[in-house]
Amino acid sequence: MRNNRYVEKVNQFDRLIIYGAGKIGVEVYQYLCEKGINNKIVCFTVSDRCDNGRVFHEIPVKCISELTEEFDKALFLVSVAERLQKEIICELKERKVRHYFDARKLYLDSYQYSDVWLNMRNVRDKVYFHIQEGRKKGHPRATHITYWRVGNAGDTMLSYCVRQFLPFSSWKIQTVSERVTDDVMKQINSTDMLVVGGGGLFLPDTNTNSISGWQWAISEEQLNQINVPVVVFSVGYNYFKGQENSPIFIKSVNALVRKACFVGLRNRGSIQAIQQILEPELRDKVVYQPCTTTFISKMFPIKKHQNTKKVGVNIAFDREERRYGKNKEEIMVQIAKALRGISCLNYQICYIAHCDSDLKFLRYLEEEGVSYTVDNLTCALPREILSCYRDMEIVIGMRGHAQMIPFGVGCRIMSLGTHDKMKWFLEDIKAMDWYVDMSKTGGGRNDILETFKAIEDNSLETDSRLRQAKEYLWDISCDNREKIRDMLNIP
Repeated sequence: MRNNRYVEKVNQFDRLIIYGAGKIGVEVYQYLCEKGINNKIVCFTVSDRCDNGRVFHEIPVKCISELTEEFDKALFLVSVAERLQKEIICELKERKVRHYFDARKLYLDSYQYSDVWLNMRNVRDKVYFHIQEGRKKGHPRATHITYWRVGNAGDTMLSYCVRQFLPFSSWKIQTVSERVTDDVMKQINSTDMLVVGGGGLFLPDTNTNSISGWQWAISEEQLNQINVPVVVFSVGYNYFKGQENSPIFIKSVNALVRKACFVGLRNRGSIQAIQQILEPELRDKVVYQPCTTTFISKMFPIKKHQNTKKVGVNIAFDREERRYGKNKEEIMVQIAKALRGISCLNYQICYIAHCDSDLKFLRYLEEEGVSYTVDNLTCALPREILSCYRDMEIVIGMRGHAQMIPFGVGCRIMSLGTHDKMKWFLEDIKAMDWYVDMSKTGGGRNDILETFKAIEDNSLETDSRLRQAKEYLWDISCDNREKIRDMLNIP
């Protein structure tokens, strides 16, 4: 890693105030601890007085209105999501705060490598909006509710694949996490249909809200105002262990399924979970629609490189406590030890980050003395993501799309299970022998090595199973696409 010039900038100040006491605030706090400058933190601050007086990570939380004495001398580390950045910075300017800083730059690798986050966002905007104008006159135009530029390679690739696969001539793209305003409703109704998904949108804490209880915060009243056909496509139920369905979520999902003309979920595990909370008459509307990334090679002319001896590796660090419980350190060490064993078999370890937070695993590789290269796909375009994966012989992944994308490209895969969605995907393609449950006692280095060797020692059989499974997912998806054509009278 290069020297982080942003840390040097922050370290010039004697007093630091973290603006934001949510997920990003925690990331900033932890990063300052790692750098040994957490002793300079005065407090967390928020706009809402309701949080005033709370203690967060043993540091007080204060309302910004009570920090006027700090406005001239402290550095305010803005630690909120991108959609809130402008609002918070405007507030700081109005209060005449002298020093403030986008704190994501501290721990996001993409910033540390010449601010590629913002630069690549502009490039991606041009690439994606290029297809918005209609290609075929008379063919329908759709609004797409999706994640398409959030700094997650899986969402980037998935969003693009959905638009390439479905038979609509042009698209208006709306980010899932943005507020559903009157203008958004007008945009939806100005096109010929609405596509929601894919992705693990049925999840309560990525875009926490009390409107829908899942990632798209649309109310039942707004759903009823949509006067174009609604297609829910390749969406997943992504609840982690310990998360429970709220009454708001149950009501919203029933309203969505009732409204939609097509509801396709990306694995049968998600179907079962959603059917349990649906009204009986709605359950049969939900069908199996695999993720479009699982048949990428059917849509794009990809020349897969063979026998490269490259092993792609991806480890997820979102919601660490839910993924790993109290065993995070032990699990990380066991994975790193297994990768050292794999490298001793003359394989090259290529660490692939889908999000900047995935790079936290690098220190475990270094501590175990594992030689590796890094591909950070956080801000990559689809063609760059495909270029990376076509070089891999096998990919050991923990994120869902760190398995589905390489599978779709034609790589062998091996899943490290910390979430049910990994198991559900493999169950659908009858490949649970490619799965290692990281929550089981004894699961670790030996299980990973044995599973890896079994896949590689039987490479011809593995490749045959991959091809057959891909054909199976492709056939189901093509049938669903034809059903959607018929429903919407698309030629």
